[in-house]
This record gives sequence, structure tokens and C-alpha cells, in this order.
Amino acid sequence: VVKDADVSVKIAAIRALGNSSRYAGYSPDAEGAPEAIRPRLTDTDARVQAAAVIAIGKIGPQPNVIFPGSALSNFAPMFDLLKANDDKDPYLRHAAVMGLVHATRNPVDLWNAWSLAKDKYDITSVRMGVLLALRKHGSDKTAEFLTDAEPRIVAEAARAIYDERIMAAMPALAKLADKPALSDATAFRAIAANRWVGNPEAIARFAGRAGEPDYIRAFALDLLGNWANPGRRDPITGITMELAAREAKAAAEALKAVGVKIFAGSDLVRQRAAQVVAKMGIKEFGPLLIELVKDAKSPVSLRVEALFAVDAINDPGAKELAGFALASEEPRLRAAGRGVKAKLEPVAVLKELPELLKDEKTSLAEKQGAFAILASMKSSEDADKLLDAWLDEAIAGKVSPEVILDVLDAAERRAATPKLKLFVGLKAKVDKYRGAQNKLAGDPKGDKLAAHLDSLSGGDAERGRNIFLNNSAVYCQRCHKLDGQGGEVGPQLNGLAAEMGKDRRYLLEAIVLPSANIAK
Repeated sequence: VVKDADVSVKIAAIRALGNSSRYAGYSPDAEGAPEAIRPRLTDTDARVQAAAVIAIGKIGPQPNVIFPGSALSNFAPMFDLLKANDDKDPYLRHAAVMGLVHATRNPVDLWNAWSLAKDKYDITSVRMGVLLALRKHGSDKTAEFLTDAEPRIVAEAARAIYDERIMAAMPALAKLADKPALSDATAFRAIAANRWVGNPEAIARFAGRAGEPDYIRAFALDLLGNWANPGRRDPITGITMELAAREAKAAAEALKAVGVKIFAGSDLVRQRAAQVVAKMGIKEFGPLLIELVKDAKSPVSLRVEALFAVDAINDPGAKELAGFALASEEPRLRAAGRGVKAKLEPVAVLKELPELLKDEKTSLAEKQGAFAILASMKSSEDADKLLDAWLDEAIAGKVSPEVILDVLDAAERRAATPKLKLFVGLKAKVDKYRGAQNKLAGDPKGDKLAAHLDSLSGGDAERGRNIFLNNSAVYCQRCHKLDGQGGEVGPQLNGLAAEMGKDRRYLLEAIVLPSANIAK
């Protein structure tokens, strides 16, 4: 029947023969099956070839049957098909891989068989097939391919080890982080593998290599910044992970050893380095951070992060630097300077805020910064009354849309702060404002976006970009591309609004009510 002219009949017969020994090893029903199936490995129809190679693998070696050659004969049909296909047909390659998976009783046997026949099968397509089969078995032999000459093979080995968490091979992957010019897929996993094996030094060395891509260096810095509390989601796969608690000191020492190299590179890297240094309180970087704040040629976002870092590490120069920032022509730097000053002289800054917020000439960044200061103030009747007055204005519809969220957020944060004594019922007024929005959104004749319209104005584009690129909780890049990086499920976001002629409201709806309209 395997010679039948009808392709479907041939495939059904081949599958039946393969399944006859699938669960119980060799079965008398499968006697002679390999000889009947082997000719179909070169059938003119690729579907027949795929069925044949899987069936051969399922049947495996049989007693009293001596194949030509040696033990290699168990895997030779799959090797031959992988070689002939040469990665042209991914479906056929997958079938050959599954044939290897079924034929393999011990992954070491597969590795040894291929190793013994390198003179014939040492080509990329066969190596890839062997690697993929070893991945299916969770074998640590996948680590043998990390030194392959073909970058695609190395990347696939890195995926196998990291994504399948083949822990016995994880140290070998981690060592790869010291090798320059890796592919993105390999570099990300090699760096993250060092977190699994507990080696922050290798991660820090990568972060300090100026020749590496800035977004991967920033990723390495993030891993160090979260060393003690890595979270429960793997930053690459998104799978839940359980890492034992660690001391942040080890990561801090690793960064100190690398020194100023972590600040050498793009603005993204230097900004992330400043954030990590601040988070970990590494005082040794104080002088360098102060230089960054005073460097007028540096981007304002970097200068702001450096200023916050100086404050976070309790550098003695923070007070003087805050005064320097307040005298700057850059609104965002002035806002940051006022935020630092508020920690050192809260009463003095609080006296300035009412007039600052009323002044129409005050920049948006400084107004937003002022509300952030109010949100973080310790117990203060003046702070509560100022926010209360702004909430009244918000309920009356008299607050600029650019700062309405800042007003609400400041009030909500104060109301939710444990053990903070409040002098005014801020939460009741926030609930009143939100209630009116929700009522409008729920009304069939109302605006379905009413509860979200406050987010159309204001905000911070750089912070939004950082969320898009680096926040694993939303993981936007799983589906969308930005600057050529990301997934292909959704549309690329560069120029999306201009290309489609859509406004902010349309983009807001696409986020909060994605099923309302189907995009092209």
C-alpha cells in the first residue's frame, strides 16, 4: 500500500506502520516496515517524505535486523534527508527532526552518531537538525553547538539552552557573554544566563564594552539593577521563574570593578547607568555624575537622571547641584532640581509651589514636577490644602488637560500612602471626579473613552518609550516594532499616526478598546 498511486493512501499506510511500534518498541506488526518505507524517503512528494522519515524514527532499530554500516544506520535516514533538503523546506526539516527525536533513546547516542560521521554530515542543515532534536530531549549536548562556526547554529543553541532552561548547559552559555559581536538572540541569552548561574561580573563586563549594541548594554545594566529582586517574569521568555534571593552587594561590586566604562557610549547607556547607580547607591560614581549634570552638551534627560542619581547616593554635593539645576535654562532640569531641593528643604519649596503653579509662564515640566513633589511630601496641611484646591478646579473643569492626571495622581498617591496623616479628604474628591467619568463612559449616548481622555495630553515621551522597550509587564515589543526592533503581529509604530492620518484619540482607542476597530 505504501506504493499506492494516491498520495493520501501512501501517507496513511506509512503512518500506520510507524505507529505500530510507537508505544511498545518493536512490534511484529512492523516487521519489514523499514525496508518498505525507506524508498519513500526520496518520493517525489515532500509530504510522503515527511511521513516516511517520522515513521522510520518511530520504528527505530529492530531485533534480528542488521542495517548496512553500523549503529549510525538508526539515524542515517534523517541525516540524509536533512542534507538533501539543505534547510530549503522548513516543514521537511521539522519532519526529519521529529524522526531523530523518535529514534533517539539516549541523546548521547545521537550526538555520538553524528560525531562519528562528520566527514559526511558536517554541514549546517544537518547540524541544525541534530541541535533541534537535542533541544527536544532537553540535552546538555546542545552546549556543544555554542562554538559552531555558523551564527545561526549558535543562536539556536542559545535559544535551546535558555528558553528550555537546560540548566546543565547554562554555565556554558553564560561564558559566551565575554565573546564580542554575538548576534542579538545569543547576546541577550548569554547575559541573562549569568543571572541564573550567579555571575554579575560577566554581566557588568558586557555593560562596559562600548562596542556592543546600546540596547543590549542597557539590558545588562537592568539585570544588575534588579539583581537582588529580579521579579517573577523572565525578561526574555516572559515565563515565571524562581530565583533565590541574592545580595545586591555582588552586583554593586561588579559595577565598581568596571568603573566609568559603563558610562562610555550612547545616551541610552549612560542614562540607564545613572539609574542603576542611583538604585544601588554606589557612591563612588558621584564625581562622574556631577560632571554629567553640569555638561551642557549632554542631553537633558541624561542630566536629569544624573542629578537624581547624585541625590539617591546621598552625595554631599547634591544641595549645590540642585541650585545649579534651578538656574538652568532647561525646564526639565529645573524641575528635577526643585525635586531634589524639596527633599533637602521641603518647607521652603512648599512655599514656592502655589505661585509657581498659578503662573502661566511656568513650563509644563515644572508644573508636573511640582505635583510630583506634593505627592511625595510628608504629612503637611499646606500640601493637602493646595491639592484640595486643585481638585476643586479639576471637578469644575478648569484645570489644563496637560496636568489633570498629575493632579489626580498626586492626590491618589497621598491618599494611599500608609500612615500618612491627611488634613483633607482627597480621596473623596478624586472618586467624585472619576465617578463622573465612568458614568459618561457607561452611558450608551456618552463617550466610551471618557475614563481615559485625560491621558491624551501631557505625559513624557521618553518615559513612554522606556515602558514600550523595557517594561516586561506590558511587553509591547512582543507584537510591535519600533526602530526596527520587535515583533510582527501588529503594525510597526514608527510613523503610524502620520501614515494612517489618525489623531491621538484613535491611538488611545486602539490601546484601551482594541476591538472597537480593526486596523489594516
